[in-house]
Amino acid sequence: MHRYRTRVNTADLDAAGIVYYGNFLRFVEAAEDDLLIAGGLTRYGVQAHHDTVLTRSEFSCSFRSPARPDDQLDVLLNVAESTTMHVRCQFDVRHVPSKRLIASGAFEAVCLERRTLSRVPLPAPLRAIYDSHRGGS
Repeated sequence: MHRYRTRVNTADLDAAGIVYYGNFLRFVEAAEDDLLIAGGLTRYGVQAHHDTVLTRSEFSCSFRSPARPDDQLDVLLNVAESTTMHVRCQFDVRHVPSKRLIASGAFEAVCLERRTLSRVPLPAPLRAIYDSHRGGS
């Protein structure tokens, strides 16, 4: 399990004064980037070195409770499955300090060869980081 903490900013809000639903994808991607950085890599460094693009093939999110301005949020990222060709992660977004569930969901990421956009195996260094966080480690 990887924990990433963020704070709700004014730019995250919709007209109702709560976090706009599309920003949850941004929060989750920031958590994933933080996981890679903790493992000694960056998304764009891996992509440049291996001439690939890491992209989402699936993303789902269920919203449970609103997040408001200045709320601190923990994005809890768990690697559910890591194979040669894809990684599946589950996530919870929780309010700090109450631990109230704000949103939960999952995504699948795949690598594409940059020029042809055809699927290719995940680069070994990337997969090693995902494998090290599989199943709540």
